[in-house]
Amino acid sequence: MQKCNALLVGPWLRPGDDAVTLGFQPRDFPFEVVDQKGDVMQAWATLFDVARNGAIRGGGFQQLDFGVTCLEKRSHHPLILDFLPLVGLYPKDIGENALCFRQVCHGNAQVFQSLHGTKIGLPTFGRMSEQHVLPLDLSGKRALVCGASQGIGLAAAQQLAGLGAQVTLLARNLERLEAALATLPGEGHTVAVADFQDSADVSRAAAKVLAAGDVHILVNNSGGPAGGPITEAQEDAFLATFNQHLINNQNLAKAVLPGMQRAGWGRIVNVISTSVKAPLAGLGVSNTIRGAVANWAKTWATEVAIHGITVNNVLPGATHTARLTSLAEAKAKTAGTTPEAVLAGMAAKVPAGRVGQPEEIGHAIAFLCSPAAGYISGINLPVDGGRTPSL
Repeated sequence: MQKCNALLVGPWLRPGDDAVTLGFQPRDFPFEVVDQKGDVMQAWATLFDVARNGAIRGGGFQQLDFGVTCLEKRSHHPLILDFLPLVGLYPKDIGENALCFRQVCHGNAQVFQSLHGTKIGLPTFGRMSEQHVLPLDLSGKRALVCGASQGIGLAAAQQLAGLGAQVTLLARNLERLEAALATLPGEGHTVAVADFQDSADVSRAAAKVLAAGDVHILVNNSGGPAGGPITEAQEDAFLATFNQHLINNQNLAKAVLPGMQRAGWGRIVNVISTSVKAPLAGLGVSNTIRGAVANWAKTWATEVAIHGITVNNVLPGATHTARLTSLAEAKAKTAGTTPEAVLAGMAAKVPAGRVGQPEEIGHAIAFLCSPAAGYISGINLPVDGGRTPSL
C-alpha cells in the first residue's frame, strides 16, 4: 500500500482540532498542502505520484494517508487544475463534490504537523461528504451467509442483498437454497451446498465460493444442538457441536481472511445466543459451546482489527424460527402441554411481550456488516426484546 504523508490544512485549525473539523466543515482559505517536513511542493508531488499510479480514481479512495478538500474558490489554482483530472474530477464538479480522501492504512491514525503547528490524527472514515447520511451501502461487496436457506440466515442474506451486496447462500439443502435464492433482491447471488456437521465439506464449499472472488462479509450461522440438562450430556454431543460451530467458524474465517486483508475491509458476524450472557435452562451443550464461540470471536476481533476487519456476535433471544418451534415441541412433550402454550410462556417472559421475527435479527446483522459499523468490533449484541437480565 502506497502512503502519502501529506495533508491539506487551513488556517482555522487549532491545536486539538481533529479530522472531523477538517473533512466535514471546510470553512476558510487559503489552504496549504504540507508534508511532515513542511515542504509544500514535495507534498503536491507525492499526491500527483499516488494519483498517477491509480491509487485514487472515481471515488475509490482506499489507499491514501491524507485528507483533501478543494472548493470552487480555489479551482483556478494551476496545481488544483492539474490534480483534479488525475482523480476523475474537474473544476465544474468542485462546487457540488468536494474532494475528500480517507486513509485506510490498516485503520491506524496518522499524525501530521501543519505549518500552523496543528497536529491532526486522521482516522478511517467513509466518504466525508456524506456525514449526515448513515452509510449502509454494500455495493461491490461479496457476502457468504451460512445457514441461509431459512430463518435468521435467510433474513440476514435478504437484508445484505437489499443493501447491495452480492450474496452466496450456504446450507445443506439445495432445494431450500434455490427457493431462498429467489427471494433475494438484486442480481448475481449464488448458492453453495455443505453439511455443517462435516467440517471438511464446509471447507470445500467455501473454497469453491472463494474461487469466484474474495469474500468481504462472513455471517457464521448454524443450528443449535438438541436441548437437555448438562448433567445428562454425552461427550460426543459436545464434540459434534464444537465442530459444527467453532471449528467451522474458524475454518471459514481463515479462508476469507486473505481477501479481507487485501481489501482493507471486512465484516465477520457470528449468530450465537443470549446464553453467552446468561445460560439458558435445559440447553447445557449449547450454553457451553456458544460461550466458547463468543470468546473465539473476541480473540479474532482483537487480532484482525488492524486490517479494517470487524468481528461481532449477534445474540438472538426467542425468535420465531424452526429451531424455536422444535424446542417448544420438545418442552411441550415433556410438560404435557402444547407447543403453542410453551411459545406463549416464552413470550410472556420477554419485556416486549412477544418473540422476535427473523427479519429483526437480520436487521442487526446487516447493520454490523455495513460501513456505518466500522468502529464496532468485539461486541455481543443481544436482540431479544430486553429479556437478557445482564448488562
